[in-house]
Amino acid sequence: MDIELLVNGLSKEKLNTFEDKLGCKTNEDKIATYMFMQDLSSHYFTIIQIIEVHLRNAIHKAATNKFDDDEWFTNVPTSQKSKNQVDKAIEDSLENVGVKYTSDDVIANLSFGFWVHMLHEDYGNPRKKEKNLWQYKFDDAFPYAKNKGKKRAALFRELGTLNKFRNRLYHHEPVWKQVKVNNINDAIKVLDNHYDKHIQFLSYMSKDAVTLIETLGLANKFKQSCKKENLEAYKAKLAALNE
Repeated sequence: MDIELLVNGLSKEKLNTFEDKLGCKTNEDKIATYMFMQDLSSHYFTIIQIIEVHLRNAIHKAATNKFDDDEWFTNVPTSQKSKNQVDKAIEDSLENVGVKYTSDDVIANLSFGFWVHMLHEDYGNPRKKEKNLWQYKFDDAFPYAKNKGKKRAALFRELGTLNKFRNRLYHHEPVWKQVKVNNINDAIKVLDNHYDKHIQFLSYMSKDAVTLIETLGLANKFKQSCKKENLEAYKAKLAALNE
């Protein structure tokens, strides 16, 4: 295996991050650590998808009931960005399904950012009755949030954090990279903490979904993958190839 070709393929700039932030000295260590962190990051795709599907379905059901209209998204959104996202979702539905598209098709095509903004204070303002969703339907969409002492504003902040993480992940950025990270233990802790935050948010909507993840061992697989000994095994395998 030609390490230099791998370095060029992955880019020296990307790999140098592992030297600057995590202290990796050799190209072999940089590549091993890169692959280790990529493996940890890959565990997020399932939990993010489960959150996204639960979130959009919960909000869609609550909004449909509150506004007595399964196409509420054509009238309720307050920001221009949200309105543009609805227009784009309708265009995508027309392209993918045709003129017989349903509200469910549009809901499926709306971006995650749209659902994040649906928790904005604009949709919980008693003075805006035509937009006021959360004063009446918060418990329907998030039945376990209040038991954890969480209200709409707190969920909006938490979901915003998850959205930023999601965007970095989907754009192939190093999601472990933060100012406070100075070694591999710090980097692992960042990912471990974020996984817990995702589980926590899911628990506001569905205890059953959390139980599903735990029963299938997905959370445990992630925790086991976080063990530093897995990184050492990666390093040993790369070193063996170059002996």
